[in-house]
Amino acid sequence: MQRALGDALERRVSLSAVPGAPPKATIHLLGGVSVAAGHIEIGAPTWSKEPHMLLVRDGEVKFGYVDLWRASRGKPLHIRSLRAREFDSRIERLADGRASWQFGAKTETPDTAEKPTAIPTFGRLVVETGTARYDDALVAAKLDATFSLSERSPSAAGAAPAASASGGLQLAAKGSYQKNPVTVKVDTAGVLPIVGPDAETTALPVFIDARIGRAAMTFRGTATDVLNFAALKGRFSVQGPSLAAVGDPLNVTLPTTGAFRTEGLIAKDGLVWNAVFDRATIGSSRLAGAFQYDPRPAVPVLSGRLTGSKLLLADLGPTVGTAAPDGTVPTPAASPSAPKPAPASSGRNRAAAKTTNAPPKASSDTPGRVLPDREFDLPSLRAMNANVLVDIDNLDLGSSVLEPLKPLRTHIVLTDGVLTLRDFDARTGQGRLYGMLQLDGRKAPAIWNADMRWEGIRLESWIKQARDDDAPPYITGRFGGQARVTGQGKSTAAILGS
Repeated sequence: MQRALGDALERRVSLSAVPGAPPKATIHLLGGVSVAAGHIEIGAPTWSKEPHMLLVRDGEVKFGYVDLWRASRGKPLHIRSLRAREFDSRIERLADGRASWQFGAKTETPDTAEKPTAIPTFGRLVVETGTARYDDALVAAKLDATFSLSERSPSAAGAAPAASASGGLQLAAKGSYQKNPVTVKVDTAGVLPIVGPDAETTALPVFIDARIGRAAMTFRGTATDVLNFAALKGRFSVQGPSLAAVGDPLNVTLPTTGAFRTEGLIAKDGLVWNAVFDRATIGSSRLAGAFQYDPRPAVPVLSGRLTGSKLLLADLGPTVGTAAPDGTVPTPAASPSAPKPAPASSGRNRAAAKTTNAPPKASSDTPGRVLPDREFDLPSLRAMNANVLVDIDNLDLGSSVLEPLKPLRTHIVLTDGVLTLRDFDARTGQGRLYGMLQLDGRKAPAIWNADMRWEGIRLESWIKQARDDDAPPYITGRFGGQARVTGQGKSTAAILGS
C-alpha cells in the first residue's frame, strides 16, 4: 500500500515511524482507500529540506480512487477524510515556482500563479492538535500556525467563539508577508462540518483578528466553509497606514492613501464582496458608503456609492498626485511577484502598486507650489474598473486660496485605465461648476481631458483674499465661462503646464 500510494503521488509514503520497519496499519479498499495507523506520512519533494509534507499520528486518512487518479495527473490532491490526534503539515513554494503541493505529472512544473492553484483540499478534517508551516518565496509569505479542529455537540453550538475552549476551529498563526509581520487568530463555534459536504451551507459563528504590518482587521459574524471563507457576514473594523496596504493581502485593488480607520458591515458570497461603511476616516476626511467588489471579470470591478461630510483631496495622496496633509506620502513598492506575468487563467491584473510600512519619506512636492507635482499612481488605475456615485458635502481642495466645493456630486467611471468624472456638479463661491473630467492612464504620460462650465461664481467668495484693516477684496464680481482643454504629464502640475 505504501508503494501504491507513493507511485500515485510520486512521493514517499510511510506507514511506520521507524524507517525500514514493517508498516502497522488497518487498510480498507472498498469504495476508496482508507488507512488507519499510528503513523501516516507523505514525504516532501526531493528538492525540499523539510522532513515531510504531511505527518499524522494516531489517525485515519481516506482517499477516493478518482482523487488519487487525478492527483497522479497533476490535479490538486483531495483527501476525503482525515482524523488525527496530531497533525503536522509543511507547505512550501520556491522562488522558481516548484511547490510541495504538486503531485504526479506536475511534480516539477512551476506553479507561478500569485494565488496557489493546487493546495490539497479536505472533505472532512478533525484534528486534536495541529501545526502547519507555509513558506511561499514567490509572494514572500511565511506563516507558522497551531490549530485544533474538532466536532462539538449540538448543545454547545450556541457558545460564543471567544468563550469556546474546544470544538470548532481555533487557529493562531504568526509570520511575515512581504517583509511585514503578520499575526492571525481565528475562532469558530458551532457544529461541524467546518469542512465537508455541508460546509457550504452551514453558517458558524466566527471571530477573526488579523494584523499585517501596521494594518489591523477584526471580524465578528458568521461564515460558511470557514477554511476557505466562501461566505462571510458580520461586522468588521479595519485600520492601517494606507488602503492599499489592506487591499493587497485580500487580492483587492485599493488606492494608495493616508492613514485610515473604518468599520461597518461586510458580506462575502463566493468571490464577491459587499460592504457598508458606517464610518470611514482617511486622514481628516469623514466618509461613508456602500460598495461591491467583484473579482470574477478579467479586470476586477468596484461599484457603489460614496458619501461623506468632508473629503480632503490631500488624504487621497499619490492616487491623485498630492501629498498628505502632513506633507508625507506612503511610499509605493512593487510586489515581489509583480515582475512575473500572471497566467491567463488567473483572470486578474495585479500590477497595482503596493505600499510598505516603512516610515514615509518627506514629500517631494516642490515647496510653495499651489499645484501638486507628485507623479500619479497610474498602475492602480489599470488594475481595476469602477462605477461609483459620489455625493460629498465638502471637498477641500487643499488650497489656502480657493474655497472648497460644497457640495460635490459626480459619477466616477474607471474603465481599462481611463478615469472619468461624469456629471460633475459642484457649488463654490455662490456659483456652480459642472461638466466632465477625464484622466487617461493607459500609458505614461497620462492624458487629461476636461469639458467644464462655470456660472455665477462670486470671485470675492471663491478666491480668499487677505486684506488689512477690513479693506475691500482686490477682485470682485461674478465669473462665468466654458473651457475644453487637453494636456498630458505625470502630475497635475505637468498636465496643466502642458
